[in-house]
Amino acid sequence: MPCTLQPPLRTLLPTSTPSRPSSTPSWSLANLTALRLQNHSRLFSPIHPSIDGYASAIRASQFPLRCDDARMLIIEDDLRGQGLGYSREWYVLVLLWAMHERRVLREMPVDPSWNPTCVPAADIRRSQHEGAMGLDTLQSACPHKTPSTCSYPCVSANLTRTYSRNFKLSPSTSNRWCDRPPYTLQCLFEPWTHCPVPPESEHTPPHLGRGLDVRQNSKLNANTKTLRVKLSWVYRSRMDVKGSPFFGLRRNVEAAASRFLFRPRKWIRKIANCVLNEAGVSKGGYFSVHVRHSVEKNTELLKFMHSTLPLEVYAAASVEASKALGLYTVHLQTASEDALHAFVAAASRSEPPLRVFYTNNSREVGSRPRDTWGGWVTGREMSEGTVAAVNAYLAMQAPLLISSVHSSWTKLLKDLMQARSTMLCCGCTKRDYGGNLEVISNNETLLNQISNGSASSKKWCGRGGRKDWLKRSKEERWGGVRWDR
Repeated sequence: MPCTLQPPLRTLLPTSTPSRPSSTPSWSLANLTALRLQNHSRLFSPIHPSIDGYASAIRASQFPLRCDDARMLIIEDDLRGQGLGYSREWYVLVLLWAMHERRVLREMPVDPSWNPTCVPAADIRRSQHEGAMGLDTLQSACPHKTPSTCSYPCVSANLTRTYSRNFKLSPSTSNRWCDRPPYTLQCLFEPWTHCPVPPESEHTPPHLGRGLDVRQNSKLNANTKTLRVKLSWVYRSRMDVKGSPFFGLRRNVEAAASRFLFRPRKWIRKIANCVLNEAGVSKGGYFSVHVRHSVEKNTELLKFMHSTLPLEVYAAASVEASKALGLYTVHLQTASEDALHAFVAAASRSEPPLRVFYTNNSREVGSRPRDTWGGWVTGREMSEGTVAAVNAYLAMQAPLLISSVHSSWTKLLKDLMQARSTMLCCGCTKRDYGGNLEVISNNETLLNQISNGSASSKKWCGRGGRKDWLKRSKEERWGGVRWDR
């Protein structure tokens, strides 16, 4: 019987209260001041790399000795329509923000009624006129509802405003990855802390600008024990200038932050091991390929003069990787039924033939598959979250991954695999900056072999090679646009 990607229980709350790991060191202001951090940074931004990527520092900061004294940062993930890979960026951001402010990060279920946001009425009217907020309605003047942190009359806005930069996505009013307790990402991944969520009466929003973006307020940050923020507010905030609340260097710590945030729970690992047993392979006995193929992704890439790769390219690159690895079994990750069948057919015709296994879940059917994760389709939150977590764990056990450069899922898996990468190019344009297909592995010799071997000649690119691929791109890429000019 195929392995079912279903949660084992109606509730996914831990059977026992999470406890502080016994080996966890203490963490205090002295730990922060002892490190050389980036000047003007509002994040935990160490300048020098660490042997463990600051994994021990992250763990110590999130598992304090005393929860009663802990300052908290509570988040709600209301980034509707964003995939787990892209959401990683925002989870990492708020974790590093919490560390800088000496706070413990916790996630709460999305609560659209919790919005004690105070904004000057004149600014809201101006923002509506400029289209900066996308507010649909305004409620009555609300000085009696004014939070204690506000010193001016305000109006409260409902949550039907848009949050994305193109003003097309409104914040989610439901939970994006889990449909049962605890209704958060901790359904799929291990708890981030053993500290409980404080009573809601203690929750205070950050200082917000007229665009409902988070503004830096040192006094508020210092005096507030429990800060609560919606990720849509963070999304709207500036990060590129000194003084903005999320300015800071992340490269030396973000991989360890990803690995801390996305530690698969036991039931996820159990399903993944079932998939491996059913396929007759062991950990490390296969390599993984991720095929990103959807209308939404192609539309996104077209804005930046890119496009999704033809499906045959992934199989051609897999053949080259299998020869270098000496492994001929492939774990395929894709949300498209057409992509799955195309890859399996091409793999069976390759020389030598490749054996393909994949998770048993529903996929989008047709030549124009749609994205279903991240809140696009109500009612599929639990199944899509499970599929993502199981496939991420399977990829973590593989010695090599092939995935599109233009996918945030690639970045997440690279972090989880603690690996390096090399680029392959098939029909690249000047805008691809050296490659459009990424090969990820811990084995640097293997990466050099792939990048300097037959893959570098472009002959692996598909029938007829690169020129033929470009010639056929108009018919095979949605939008009918040629990028080889």
